[in-house]
Amino acid sequence: MTKIKERNCVIISPHCGNEYLGCSTILSETKEIITICDCGEQRTNETKKCAGFFGIPTISFLGFKKGRVFDSLNILKDKLNYFLLNYTNLDNITVYLPNPWEQHLDYKTVSMIGSLVCKELNLKVKYYSVWTILSCYSDMVDIDKNAKISEFKKLYPSQSDIAERVILRFEEFLDMNKMMEKASLK
Repeated sequence: MTKIKERNCVIISPHCGNEYLGCSTILSETKEIITICDCGEQRTNETKKCAGFFGIPTISFLGFKKGRVFDSLNILKDKLNYFLLNYTNLDNITVYLPNPWEQHLDYKTVSMIGSLVCKELNLKVKYYSVWTILSCYSDMVDIDKNAKISEFKKLYPSQSDIAERVILRFEEFLDMNKMMEKASLK
């Protein structure tokens, strides 16, 4: 008998597709995806398709203007507080946010405000990387890069041109980390 994974993750994604690129290995454990920016109908539908593929029961789109999240800090804080308040009575929930060193201002803003809200609500936080790879924040990368690239292209055809660039960088990063670990053991 196969044990069903508990859905104890909430992913906050600045843009459609970030939830997969940064958190693909935990999507089957995800209770909700909260997408901050309006990325257009096609990308929104792709995120819905991804949620359906992984059986994610709840997906919320907050509709902020892409590239302008920083202009609405109080509104973002209020909306995240509203959505995350539902999870404060569950001890096992972890909220996944983009790492604070991502280059894009939307990612930094979501990380900063999301961290603040989670701290106020006493929710556990983990960070994920999409573009900026840091060893302390990149523990959710699939091992099978070819399957991940193929799956991403099927779920997000409008973004398939970035699949290799992002996913292969993670694999190179993991290979470097493994080499450094081996060297330090000698």
